[in-house]
Amino acid sequence: MLHARFSAKRPAPFAVLLLVVACTTEQVTAPIKPGVIALSVVSGDAQAGAAGTELALPLVVAVTDSKGKGVAGLTVNFRVVSGGGNMWAGSATTDKSGTAEDYWTLGTSTAVLQQVEVRAVSSAATKDVYGVFTANVLPGPATRIAKSAGDGQTVGVGTSVPLPPSAKVTDVYGNPIAGVVVTFTVVAGGGAVTGPSSTTNSSGIATVGTWTMGTAACDNSVAAAAAGLSGSPLTFSATAPGNCWRTLAPMPTARTALRMAALNGILYAVGGFNANTPQGLATVEAYDPSANTWTTKASMPTLRASMALAVVDGTLYAIGGGCGAGFCSTVVAYDPSSDTWSTKSPIPLPRVELVAGVANGMIYAIGGFNNVTAGGYLSAVESYDPFTNVWTSNASHTSMPTPRYALAMGAVGGLLYAVGGQGNSGLTGALEAYNATADSWTIKTSMPTPRLALGVGVSGGLLYAVGGAFAGGASAPSTGALEVYDAAANVWSTKTSMPTARYSMGVTMVNGVLYAVGGNSSGVAVGTVEAYKP
Repeated sequence: MLHARFSAKRPAPFAVLLLVVACTTEQVTAPIKPGVIALSVVSGDAQAGAAGTELALPLVVAVTDSKGKGVAGLTVNFRVVSGGGNMWAGSATTDKSGTAEDYWTLGTSTAVLQQVEVRAVSSAATKDVYGVFTANVLPGPATRIAKSAGDGQTVGVGTSVPLPPSAKVTDVYGNPIAGVVVTFTVVAGGGAVTGPSSTTNSSGIATVGTWTMGTAACDNSVAAAAAGLSGSPLTFSATAPGNCWRTLAPMPTARTALRMAALNGILYAVGGFNANTPQGLATVEAYDPSANTWTTKASMPTLRASMALAVVDGTLYAIGGGCGAGFCSTVVAYDPSSDTWSTKSPIPLPRVELVAGVANGMIYAIGGFNNVTAGGYLSAVESYDPFTNVWTSNASHTSMPTPRYALAMGAVGGLLYAVGGQGNSGLTGALEAYNATADSWTIKTSMPTPRLALGVGVSGGLLYAVGGAFAGGASAPSTGALEVYDAAANVWSTKTSMPTARYSMGVTMVNGVLYAVGGNSSGVAVGTVEAYKP
């Protein structure tokens, strides 16, 4: 084996005088008495190897006396002093040529100095450092990807997050890996990214250029993916604080022309129809916003769609609508505490696409359509007393100024507001307020976007008008428009549109959140549930 002294880059080897132990008269094995010796690194220094692996070449040292002759039988210790690796044996005895060797397994971190000291043990058991080996630790193959920064931010709709998401790629020991391509893709919220393909730098970090939130959704997310790595894809999320929509668990039975009302914080989706049930559905499904779950409830006694719903004293009333091929006069009441339905007095004027509102404990059924009244579009107002189970016909009430059907209604400040729909003159954005106590109507500022089959929710003195169609028929063009009416100021404002344009959905408001459920989207009955946070 070739012997060599330290290179110019390392400290020159130094001599150590080994102590001589006096001989006794007894016959014993004498310790080694080499006199002045020198130890030098022969080979194995400055190798490179992957983290946590054994270097390819052994660490070799040579021990020589003052005449340059190899010293045999001397113990040499190999000790890892930095980097956390280990030696195979830890010590070796010099052979007849004075050389000794051991194998070095590197530590697992590329950030820590890797160093081994070599010590020779004299007969007097003194230890002196004669040489130092170092090694360059290389990262192993890329195995993992994890989030580095940019997750969980809050930012307004349509704006860019202040901290673009970044991901870190490492080997099995967590050492950064450069040169790995990470792809960033929008997976929810409809936003956009720039610089979607990013290569990890020397710190193992890949960062997307920019991430801009969608213009409607409260919840946005971006995925970061790298082929074959554990943890891929990662999902980064961002949330808008308000004026945005959130997609929730879909309604189990996709349908259109359903109606919705809230009882004790639970949303009840009632009736409607779909392609499989063109004659109507009796289905009732309840949604719990706190759990984002649906349950099935007792069905209505009668198949129906396009009816009106109203809630009085914890009881839900389903009024009129379409029953198969005819117009319903049937009225049924649902008790959520017992999950049962009961039949009540029928409405005097059978009709579809009517609305109902509650004032002073009375239910008012307004507008709609039938094929026996001239023109078909109705301005009728009929009232129902839940306590006496008696209806009062239209003759005793002042008719709505604008005859129409497929309108929507909400109660604000004791007044019933009828908005939108279609009448004899086509689509309308008419907003008319009914004072039940005075039995009078007042014309208010019209809704900016005329439409029919829209939905309405009310909270904090504001009326939220959402969705609708621009014509009749199953394939009518629809909208996701959301316009808000301030009753006190008699003005409208435009808010973020509903992500899924549709009409004839169930709409209600609970705890300040507007829910839009089901409906007709592009000619298809859907179970989509979207909620608007003002």
